[in-house]
Amino acid sequence: WAQSFPIGVRRIVVGFRDDAGFVRKLQTLETLKLPGYAARHPRAWDPKTALRFADRLLTWLRKHLEQLPEGTRVRLEYEPTGAGGARAPNEVRLRVCDDGEVPDFVPVEAREALRRAAAL
Repeated sequence: WAQSFPIGVRRIVVGFRDDAGFVRKLQTLETLKLPGYAARHPRAWDPKTALRFADRLLTWLRKHLEQLPEGTRVRLEYEPTGAGGARAPNEVRLRVCDDGEVPDFVPVEAREALRRAAAL
């Protein structure tokens, strides 16, 4: 949602996970209707919480990426808290892994356009 709402994506596919982190149900939802859906289903989802999480994640990610050499490819990994896990419930851990096997899926022209935009 955090990446879809600001740029006007109309529908997203949402995965509903169990307590062990496994996706048990997929559903297509209209992005603009998510806050209303959440209001009708207590503890289902909170857009403010999602935006705060996205802000913290992107701030953390930028800090770490700025320390890496240009062109380094990374992989973010989410490790859900499983039953009997050592972490607190709902804790999210992400790890940046150097990974030369990550394919370069962004076309050269797009990377150059992003570099020019970042220089403004």
